[in-house]
Amino acid sequence: MTTAAPSPPARPASEIPVAPSIPLLGSLPWMAVDAAGFLERVAIEKGPIARIPFGAAGMVMLTHPDDARYVLHEAARKYLRGEKSRETVQPVFGNGLAISDPPFWLRQRRIMQPSFSRARIARMTAAMNAVAERHLARLTDGQELHAHDLMLGITRDVIVETMFSQQLPSDIATLDSALAEIDRYIKIRMLLPFRVPLSWPLPFNVRIREATAAFDRVVYGIIDRREQGGERPGDLLDALLDARDEETGERMSRKELRDEVLHIFFAGHETTANTLTWATVLFTLHPHEWERVRGEVDSVLGGRAPEAEDVPRLTQTAMVLRETLRLYPPAWMIVREAVEDDEIRGYAIPRGTSVLISPFAMHRHPSFWPEPRRFDPERFAGDPATTGAGKNWAYMPFGGGPHVCIGNHFGLTEMAIVLARLAQRGRLVALRPTEARPRGTTALGPSGRVPARFEARSPTGAR
Repeated sequence: MTTAAPSPPARPASEIPVAPSIPLLGSLPWMAVDAAGFLERVAIEKGPIARIPFGAAGMVMLTHPDDARYVLHEAARKYLRGEKSRETVQPVFGNGLAISDPPFWLRQRRIMQPSFSRARIARMTAAMNAVAERHLARLTDGQELHAHDLMLGITRDVIVETMFSQQLPSDIATLDSALAEIDRYIKIRMLLPFRVPLSWPLPFNVRIREATAAFDRVVYGIIDRREQGGERPGDLLDALLDARDEETGERMSRKELRDEVLHIFFAGHETTANTLTWATVLFTLHPHEWERVRGEVDSVLGGRAPEAEDVPRLTQTAMVLRETLRLYPPAWMIVREAVEDDEIRGYAIPRGTSVLISPFAMHRHPSFWPEPRRFDPERFAGDPATTGAGKNWAYMPFGGGPHVCIGNHFGLTEMAIVLARLAQRGRLVALRPTEARPRGTTALGPSGRVPARFEARSPTGAR
């Protein structure tokens, strides 16, 4: 009788290939200049697992689909968001769905899931159409503008109208200012290699406390008026107010509701605008792809506004969006914390290790995608289900596993509608498309505002 040979002991984490770094600062100089590009380079040069000296303990980066599936799905209970990840954003964002761990995360997910069902999103397409049409109708032939500003305005108003059933004319400037300050604060905190308590009287701490208080005044005021006034327009806020945990019957507290509203604003606003801006850049560099989308929009819609049932028929538009999301994924990096000792690729992963998964690096790796930097929507010409988040782990623009973004269908629907309405009115041409570079912080946005020119369609449909 023979027995299986014992598995060799895991190699210590100190033997994991190390990314470029310098004493004291580690990889911070590279991360501060071009974090996304740095991760892409490390994945190719160091292999599927690499150690990135950053902060007090550094991180272990994984860039193979099998490892992403393992950490985010198969062994998800071993890899949580953890306190180290949350300490950056929790003082501002609270304990919302996007940063919480089980069991609280599971309760919140159960409560919120029905609010993002396909049927409810279908009822929001009218608001998406109205917002897109309102913004695009202001554009004149030859007008120069900033593409990112335009897309941010559209996606901000979509969230406002689907969430609150109103345009908030008196409060929108307050929300804009607060969200911009929150974004700046998170970007600063992400690059600091040490923890800075929010209570310290530093200028950016003072600004973020003021911004958070301003956001809270607006949102709590709307919540209170909705609950006290009895008026229920049936929007997303109503859905969240009425949502109950199907197992316990519990509803969200006022604070929990505020936290989720902030997360929806933040996640559903900038990330969608970024993708639409990147699409503008890519369409400018590949005008034949824009002609294909415009031809499809004309054929499917015949000049009318898209409805929910039209979106699945806009297959070329969907392919373009999926390829844009491959090159510029919203979830460009995902951080988890090992809550127990583990082993990955023969290396020890001690409890407390921060593990970074980089969809950006995976999406651009030649081992998983031929000519990975080439814009080719035909990659997604097959069954969309085979390239959905969590189906093919080499492609995960919205994350993967049980924590996949709850609003991914909302975002894809909104983006398809915006592109369709734009195609019906004209086209947006980036003036210096090759200068747009990914700026990886909280979201993967362009390095600038992307100057562009609007070219209106002629009455005969040319251009």
